[in-house]
Amino acid sequence: MKNYLLLLALVSGSVSAENLCDPIKSSGEGHWPIPEEAFTKQVAIKAAEDLKSLLSKADKSDDYFAQSAGIDFESAVRNNLVSIEGYMLKVSAENDLKEDNQVSKWSLKAWCDFLKTDAVIWH
Repeated sequence: MKNYLLLLALVSGSVSAENLCDPIKSSGEGHWPIPEEAFTKQVAIKAAEDLKSLLSKADKSDDYFAQSAGIDFESAVRNNLVSIEGYMLKVSAENDLKEDNQVSKWSLKAWCDFLKTDAVIWH
């Protein structure tokens, strides 16, 4: 979770002119939306590596995760999956928009809907 909070802090202040969707504002305490620019290839690769590491420790108790990562196992897994899925959807939308094909409207909607509903830090 520390990595996600650091990532959120680093990118939340900057707004890119290249964003495809409207920025998502927090709906209140405990709701930490992840900004569009946080979904990068590097973050997705790191999330995949972290997910592999987490799954190798799946038999540990939640106390282990709380003490070592500051987060429970399920939330740690979800955060990594969100990073991977978000990057996949973002790249799909960007590629389809470059090609300006019929799929571009669907993939852009899927990406923006994901940002609105699923792109949050689990804690």
